[in-house]
Amino acid sequence: MSQRTETGLQGGKHTAKRGPFEGRLVCPTESELRSISFNRETAARVKAWGESSDGAVDRVIDAIRSHFQGTYVDFEGKERRACEANVTYQFGEDPGRWMAEYFKRADGPYTRRLNKGLVRRVMFIWIALEVADRRLGSAGI
Repeated sequence: MSQRTETGLQGGKHTAKRGPFEGRLVCPTESELRSISFNRETAARVKAWGESSDGAVDRVIDAIRSHFQGTYVDFEGKERRACEANVTYQFGEDPGRWMAEYFKRADGPYTRRLNKGLVRRVMFIWIALEVADRRLGSAGI
């Protein structure tokens, strides 16, 4: 995934720093964001945080609100700045319940691609994971 950023890399390796990430992220394509393997890996990475499903949603939102001051190119090719309101809106009314279901993708044999309406949620999870990688290396947010 490191090939997708335009800053934060040095000699092909992440350069971790404690301050907010101020670079530019290029998100995976819609097809990648919907793929079974991408979601299995992403769900496993979030589940590895050891948070409850509500805690994981809060951590995603906090990562973007507090630690990401850059821009991202979304899966539609549009350059944007993330804002907490947009991220919170994408997770809907009961985000913890959805995240608990999403965690099942880490372990279960899901055979269906992600629903198209959920792509932005997964994109924001990916952004939070990328920000964590760039800020603190493998230690996370």
